[in-house]
Amino acid sequence: MKKLVSAIVLGVLVTSGSLFSVSSASAAENVEVSQEDLAAVKSNFVDLGIDENTIEKLLEKFKNGQEIDADVLDVGQAVSKHTVREGDVSTTTYTFADGSRSQTEEEKLTLNELPSGLKPVSTNSGGFSTMSISGGKCTSGSGYSSCSGRKVSYRTGTYGYSFYASYSLANGAYDKITSAGKWNVWTAGGTVTNPKMRTIRANETGNNKAEARLSAVLNLGNSAGSLTRSLSLIVGSDKAYSRWNSYY
Repeated sequence: MKKLVSAIVLGVLVTSGSLFSVSSASAAENVEVSQEDLAAVKSNFVDLGIDENTIEKLLEKFKNGQEIDADVLDVGQAVSKHTVREGDVSTTTYTFADGSRSQTEEEKLTLNELPSGLKPVSTNSGGFSTMSISGGKCTSGSGYSSCSGRKVSYRTGTYGYSFYASYSLANGAYDKITSAGKWNVWTAGGTVTNPKMRTIRANETGNNKAEARLSAVLNLGNSAGSLTRSLSLIVGSDKAYSRWNSYY
């Protein structure tokens, strides 16, 4: 199975061609499904390890405005899954009835597993369809870790979300998100409406973890319908991880 991304570039999104993209710094106009859109979607399918015949069928669904299973279904509705573990990184590929796929690649480190002293550390975590936390830098000391400029991202073959965040973990104290922003949402051949970046809860409490959330409504290409989805960074219990939501 071809791995979708390397550990260093985990979660990079395709933004070339005429993909509709809105961000915290700019907005884009509505576009039609173009050859550039189709090429980008096909490239994403190839990265997910889908065979050529299935890719052609999925592209036909995309061009005809039909829903692709991996774009709209939960991983619990996949017909099969396969997990490969290499060191601390687990890659799970979910295959759906129409042959489309979602994929998770994640590396989870808790505060107790971080090295002592001021050293770079990794706290990558992910969810299905290449949702991940990557980049930036973390430093740790006695009982704490502080991370800045971390990229939280999610991608399927036809759309993606990303934003950057900083947060801190503290042993024996509540964890917190110090900033979240510089966001981007894109979709191939469709439009994005009502994008919103929020810090739902900056500080962990006794009952709830800290959460930053990027939300949007995705109007899929060729009138395939609309989806309300959001991507969250969750920080608490001395851990940081991302979560993909089927709500705003």
